[in-house]
Amino acid sequence: MSEKFDAKLDQLKGSAKEIVGKVTGDKEIQAEGVVEKTVAKAKEVVADVQDAATGAVKAVKEALDKDDNA
Repeated sequence: MSEKFDAKLDQLKGSAKEIVGKVTGDKEIQAEGVVEKTVAKAKEVVADVQDAATGAVKAVKEALDKDDNA
């Protein structure tokens, strides 16, 4: 599976854990959920940055190839 999909799934798991903690009054479980959700969001942002960087490198390479062929 993709990194973004895994990150979204981890965010969902963290949210579920946070809700369970709120409902049961378990502050530790609630805090774990918040942390898991935050870490997963950071992973998603990193994956987005990697995708953008890959796209930028590809665009530069294509532009340089066009200049070489002109």
